[in-house]
Amino acid sequence: MKGIGDEVWNRLIWNSQYNRMGWGGNAGIVDGINEEELKRFLIKVEWLHNQLKALKPQTIWEIGTNYGSWSWLLYNTLEEFRLETCDIVEGSREEIGFINEYYGRENVEFHHQSSEEFLKGRSGADLIWMDGNHEEDWVREEILWIENTGAPIVWIDDWNWWEVREGVMSAGSRYKLEEISPNGDVAIMRLEGVSLRDVS
Repeated sequence: MKGIGDEVWNRLIWNSQYNRMGWGGNAGIVDGINEEELKRFLIKVEWLHNQLKALKPQTIWEIGTNYGSWSWLLYNTLEEFRLETCDIVEGSREEIGFINEYYGRENVEFHHQSSEEFLKGRSGADLIWMDGNHEEDWVREEILWIENTGAPIVWIDDWNWWEVREGVMSAGSRYKLEEISPNGDVAIMRLEGVSLRDVS
């Protein structure tokens, strides 16, 4: 997959090793804390890459910018896309600026907002990547805010975390589980009556 080993990749790996808790979490989908974790994350990245290539979403929102690993993946997978991403950590703005500048495009827009502020009253996303606050009660509210946007598809990172899974499943939303990644840490959910293929 292209992008592995480029300057953005190297910055993501560095942040995962030396600034791990700078954002209050881990490094996102690219985590090089050790060789074993990196191999595991490369399997995840390849799976996400293939899913995105098949779906080809154009309007994407992200909850939880972190160091920008989702932006890196989109730039190295999709020719045409627009990503709006939000995080409560202002430092994510600098990471997104670096990524946009490196790839010579402005496909990613950062919003310094909570997911609640970002999602309420919005519509129009083809796909939402959910990787923000992992507390059960917050996740429960977040999936309902996402449902109110009408987004047909939501991909949820860290599905293997009990709090994330319970928060989503106890919300009573109209999103139904469609697929789980091979290593069990990403769930693809869709609104009832909407197929992944209907969006592409």
